[in-house]
Amino acid sequence: MLATGACQAGPAADDRLVTADGGGPSTDDQGPTTGGGGPTTDGGLPTGGGLPTTEGGLPTTDGGESTADGAASTESGGEPLGCDAAGETPLPDTGQLYFVAASGGSDSNAGDEAAPLATIQEGIDRAVAGDTIVLRGGTYTQNVRFRDSGEEGQPITLRNYPGETPVIDNEHDGNAIVIQATNYQGGAIGWITLDGLEVKNGHGKNIEITNGHDIVVTRCHLHSSNGQGIGGNGTRVLIDGNVIADNGDFVGNQEHGIYTSGKSWTISNNLIYGNAFWGIQVAGYEDISYAPGPEYTGASDWFIVNNTFAFAHNRSGIVLYAGAENDVIQNNIFFNNRTDEGSGDSGVSFYNSGGGHQLINNLHFGPGPFVSIHPAGMYYSETGTIDGEDPLFVDADSLDFHLQADSPAKNQGAATDAPATDHEGRSRPQGAGPDVGAFEACE
Repeated sequence: MLATGACQAGPAADDRLVTADGGGPSTDDQGPTTGGGGPTTDGGLPTGGGLPTTEGGLPTTDGGESTADGAASTESGGEPLGCDAAGETPLPDTGQLYFVAASGGSDSNAGDEAAPLATIQEGIDRAVAGDTIVLRGGTYTQNVRFRDSGEEGQPITLRNYPGETPVIDNEHDGNAIVIQATNYQGGAIGWITLDGLEVKNGHGKNIEITNGHDIVVTRCHLHSSNGQGIGGNGTRVLIDGNVIADNGDFVGNQEHGIYTSGKSWTISNNLIYGNAFWGIQVAGYEDISYAPGPEYTGASDWFIVNNTFAFAHNRSGIVLYAGAENDVIQNNIFFNNRTDEGSGDSGVSFYNSGGGHQLINNLHFGPGPFVSIHPAGMYYSETGTIDGEDPLFVDADSLDFHLQADSPAKNQGAATDAPATDHEGRSRPQGAGPDVGAFEACE
């Protein structure tokens, strides 16, 4: 089970003063103008299920995952199924359900299953706390905005119909999905859940969060934005069980998988690969003029756990930036990042970062060192790193990041606060300890 306490701990007793230099991000916005490197993909939802629940004020969800071909097994209700992947959660029996169809609907309809709506925005505009907008399979050439909050324990949810894959393909200017209050200058928005969506071709971002709190993004495939997969600011945000891939058009150097600020983010069980620059930029910006409070700024008390980072083109897996402090990076795999730019680290970068960070039981394989610091002289602790050993994925070139039976990542994760399930909803651990990375190998 995830817990906020893991992110609040100070430096461990064996903290060291790291004096290494170099490898930091470029200080200008001039990025390479060509791509290349790691493999890409063009569709499909993540294969798996079951979000961990969280305590201490973080969002909760009962999760559930679709299978690789979209077929659903609803018997599990999203609960861990031992060595089997979790089935997809059935539709809720509380709150109002608004159905939307990619074809054949009308916004003058009632919005029930027999008479669906035509646009996602109409469903969002009708929904109140506790309601769910259900998207049937197909392609929606729309972009949408949430303006109103749910309530604690009653989020507004936008999700897929069980067993079907809705694709939000943004053919318009702007971000594909925006979570932003009507009066966002100092106004917050919260208790919003996005579940089981494929979102692509965001013009800037696939998902923009502005002053968000208690936001959940799960089981989504966020790809092919010309900027970021997820961007913005917020607090108590959970990003779990997603595929965040192939974002960025290589024009600037801010084209990352995730590029966000704020306190208490949990990022777990994700596959983050093939993005133009960093997989995650933990952006410690304090001067966000429109933030409603200090918890929406900076970047402290983050918990980045059991993710797999691979094939980032021009930077490493994670950068802790501009005053970010007291963040925990645990049980992650960093595999062959910096495929296009060979200098610098290919794991974790500290760039003008604050201290108090903890790197715990991560595996690094690829060019360059695991860590770089700029400027030199920043405190962090590092324990249990497996450096230079191939994690032995089933087939990384085909984007199959499951672990082989003899992987050095097996049973090597830290058990403290590790998610109870993996990317596919499989119970963790299966062996003597949790595996490192997004997938738990079956024993």
